[in-house]
Amino acid sequence: VVEITFPTPEEAASMGIRDWPQQFHNKEWTESIGEGQIATRYVLSGKGRVTIDYYDDENVNRQRANQRVYPGTLIEVDGEANLFWEVDDSKEGLIVLTPSYEEGGKLLLVAGALVVFCAGLIAGSTGF
Repeated sequence: VVEITFPTPEEAASMGIRDWPQQFHNKEWTESIGEGQIATRYVLSGKGRVTIDYYDDENVNRQRANQRVYPGTLIEVDGEANLFWEVDDSKEGLIVLTPSYEEGGKLLLVAGALVVFCAGLIAGSTGF
């Protein structure tokens, strides 16, 4: 399932979008989203196009071709898909924000370190 919306600045702020890590791109790039995953992208600055190949709810291959993107564009993809991004102006580029929870490997590393740290605190406070 693919959703493309244009939240107001107030809606974007309430979603915490401005706190997401940013990626700068000055040339075309491709992203692959695995089955069962959700990807969210917010265009902070720049202009370009994205083509999204995906499977709908009936498992039929669909495509959203050459969708214009510009500041304020929110793209949400739920399920297996390929995103093909094009940048209009390589000097201006595109700044795309992505929620940090999508960086799963980093999240697991931080979560593991937090568990070890908390276990150390508990063990230290109980005198083990």
